[in-house]
Amino acid sequence: MESRIPSLAPAQWIPVQWTPLQWCRGQLHVFLSLLAIVGCMATGNSAEPIDRGFEIVRLGKPVAVIIKAEVSENPKVIEDAASELRYHLERATGANLSILREQEWMAMPKRIEASIHVGMTSASKSAGVDVSQMRPNGFVMRTVGKQLILAGKDGGEDTPLHDRVSMGTLFAVYEFLEQQVGVRWLWPGELGEFIPRQETLSSGTWSLTEDAKLMQRQWQFETLPSAGKQGWSTEAAWHKHKIDTYRWLRRQRISRSYTLDYGEAFTGYWQRFQTSHPEYFNQLPNGRREPDSQHPGHPAMCQSEPALWKQMVSDWKANRTEMLPWVNCSPNDTPGKCVCEKCLAWDGRSPAEQTQVLKQVREAFDQNAVTPLDWWRHLGPLSNRYASYLLAVQNEARQVDPEVTVIGYAYENYMRPPQRVQLNDRVVVMLANYLSFPYEEEISREFRSDCAGWSDTGARLILRPNITYGWHNFPAHFAERAGADIQFAFLQGVIGTDLDSLTGQWAAHGPSLYVIARAQLHPQKPTAEMLADYYRGFGLAADNVRAYFEHWQALLSGLSRDRWNAFAAERDQQDPGVLNFRTFYTVAEKFYSTQAFDEGYAILDRAALAVHGDDLASRRVAFLHAGLRDAELTLAVQRAFDSSRRDGDRDSFISAREALIRFRAENEGMLYSNIAYTTFCENRTWGW
Repeated sequence: MESRIPSLAPAQWIPVQWTPLQWCRGQLHVFLSLLAIVGCMATGNSAEPIDRGFEIVRLGKPVAVIIKAEVSENPKVIEDAASELRYHLERATGANLSILREQEWMAMPKRIEASIHVGMTSASKSAGVDVSQMRPNGFVMRTVGKQLILAGKDGGEDTPLHDRVSMGTLFAVYEFLEQQVGVRWLWPGELGEFIPRQETLSSGTWSLTEDAKLMQRQWQFETLPSAGKQGWSTEAAWHKHKIDTYRWLRRQRISRSYTLDYGEAFTGYWQRFQTSHPEYFNQLPNGRREPDSQHPGHPAMCQSEPALWKQMVSDWKANRTEMLPWVNCSPNDTPGKCVCEKCLAWDGRSPAEQTQVLKQVREAFDQNAVTPLDWWRHLGPLSNRYASYLLAVQNEARQVDPEVTVIGYAYENYMRPPQRVQLNDRVVVMLANYLSFPYEEEISREFRSDCAGWSDTGARLILRPNITYGWHNFPAHFAERAGADIQFAFLQGVIGTDLDSLTGQWAAHGPSLYVIARAQLHPQKPTAEMLADYYRGFGLAADNVRAYFEHWQALLSGLSRDRWNAFAAERDQQDPGVLNFRTFYTVAEKFYSTQAFDEGYAILDRAALAVHGDDLASRRVAFLHAGLRDAELTLAVQRAFDSSRRDGDRDSFISAREALIRFRAENEGMLYSNIAYTTFCENRTWGW
């Protein structure tokens, strides 16, 4: 779903450097946006309510009822949609609207005329609403007389907490709550619900049809090891965090119209074919066809090998389903490493360049046995061979299905777009590039270049960055950059998103997480408006909270990729391979000084003073305070841990660790943090 009237302002934060082709694409996007607006006006698909419509609540008293459809593709969606509607209307107005089945309403001797119809009731059908041909999750919001129709394309058998359920009716309810009632969901749980109070509420006059524009919006959560119970002191708190997170994701319309669960294509290939078909696998610089020492049992493939393409198509024919119809070309989670003549020829280098590359690769590979190195980096970008491989597999599969689609990743050393291979719209590329920690200007520029470059090949794109990894539980603010980059990707025509991963540091990274969700839902809405929605939830402390997060943004402005790599090299002297985005806390003291914490606390103190007497806003400020204290205690544990390794005194480390555990247990009910995630990361070094 996009915003009602698209803003044509350029993306914020980093100026877009347009190539002529990108400029033409942008102008076409603007033209089509304007054409869509004119089309809505011409067809009556109104973007905003024409007038106030009929009253739903008058002076805190209900004057309308909620009617549930008797028949649905998924009755659980109808139940949930009606429940969510009543809950939010009661929180907004104090009025508890009755929920009736349609037959109950029709049988009333003195029927209440003003009604909200949830799902495909008889009134929905009489109003001309038809959702049968809509995509999953599409919906209609329409006012007819004193009836408001909220109906959509539903399906599946589970509750809407599961993202694979089609829940168009629920999304119609959420659209109404946002557009007419002004509701926003800032973070999971009741404290994060922003529901403006109003004694009288009208329906508005709506005529809106919203079909699903993306195949999926996904933000991985359950797949994380951190989705478990570790770190939580009670199962009740863990369960509440989990359920509230699912609910928040659905409220942000993070869901999947179709499944794109194409994982690694070659899982099990080494076990199946290492003896019978060694030609399927990468040829290493030593001439052997096997995994290298860094990825035992997990080899890269020889992408130029025709026998491999035939095997992939054979597996696809045997295993494809209606839910997963595409040919999966996704490599194992490892860089490209093959140095056979055919693969090297696909890279497009001159003979002299190829000779030099092979010399460097072989020297690094030989050294790798002594000092572990990323020897494969000397191969340089391999996107030309990767794009050629996608086309080769596609051509092989076209003998079975002329309209076949193949899907793969842009990742590791095939992340950069190809320079001399043109793809087509039956090739889908998942952009799994480094739009992640340390998230600074250089990374954004590289992402935009990659995104536009792959789009220029003619392939369709799925946005799949590791966008929220990093910073651990320390306060950070990257909302403007993330929002602008996501908006840029949407300009390139992505067909879906798959973000890895939702780490759930709500108090530490709240505005950024909120903007990442909203930018996927409203990719043309300025990020400044999204942030204003977030800060508005803090009442009179809005400006203080903005200053609080901008304080951390300024603090981290010096964390470049080069500086991070220098930290990693320094840490490797003591703990080889320990420092990565999951273990940021081991070097956090280089940024989060005592003075930085003191300044953060001072801003929150001013925020608390500004909302004195406003219980809800005060609790939200306390929520941020809990996140800051958690980070401070985490840093104290790390300092004690480092000290204990130097002098052997573990008592201080144990004491600091217990203080952190105690604080989390006492405050976990606030859901300020996914404690399982922080504990999972910390266990990598502290050995809890």
